[in-house]
Amino acid sequence: MLSVGEKAIDFTLDSTEDKFTLSEHAIDSPILLYFFPVINGRTCTDYISSMIERNEEFKELGVDIININHEPIDNHRAWIEHTGSPFVDLSDPELTICKAYDAIVKKAKSESLIGKTNRALFLIDKDMTIRYAWCADIPSDTVPIGTLISEIKDALDI
Repeated sequence: MLSVGEKAIDFTLDSTEDKFTLSEHAIDSPILLYFFPVINGRTCTDYISSMIERNEEFKELGVDIININHEPIDNHRAWIEHTGSPFVDLSDPELTICKAYDAIVKKAKSESLIGKTNRALFLIDKDMTIRYAWCADIPSDTVPIGTLISEIKDALDI
């Protein structure tokens, strides 16, 4: 897994708003890449709901949240409509970026998740340096949102 202090891997993927290139967006504000296992999964839906509820706090930190997983972009659009998410979603159907960030499920309660997108978080600053990194042992693991916000503040020296 990429570690704090390392350079983030740049990429361009289809997004719910057009094409998304990490380096172009990181210039404007820190990016929190949120890799997640499945659209409409209970844990994923609950977690994104918590992020939405606390979005003002992320905004106050100047952090843009970008969601990414392997599902088709149309599934992401439907999920955004279902959840009311204000965040940009990215589709990585070949798992190229998920693998580059080592956000791949290696063990899970469900065999069908092995090899798919794992839950992981990477905070990337304008210099493309990783300031925070976390990856789940199993896809149902999460970082409590309050803890995540506190850790982002520490990573950004706020």
